[in-house]
Amino acid sequence: MLLYTALFLHHREAVNRLQSRIDQADEERRQRNQRDNRKVGGPEGIGMTGLGEQPTMINAGSVPCCSVAGLT
Repeated sequence: MLLYTALFLHHREAVNRLQSRIDQADEERRQRNQRDNRKVGGPEGIGMTGLGEQPTMINAGSVPCCSVAGLT
């Protein structure tokens, strides 16, 4: 009975240590994801300043790119 109790306590301690490592890794991953989302502008879109604004589309109209570059 004493051996069983000792094994049970050792097993429970090992499980608790493993769960603690898993929780710590999850927390680090969550923080890293938050940090990465702030760098690229978050889920709203990638912005120039990283604040989450939508990228601006430049409307060139019907001007061909060759004439803009002076190739025509």
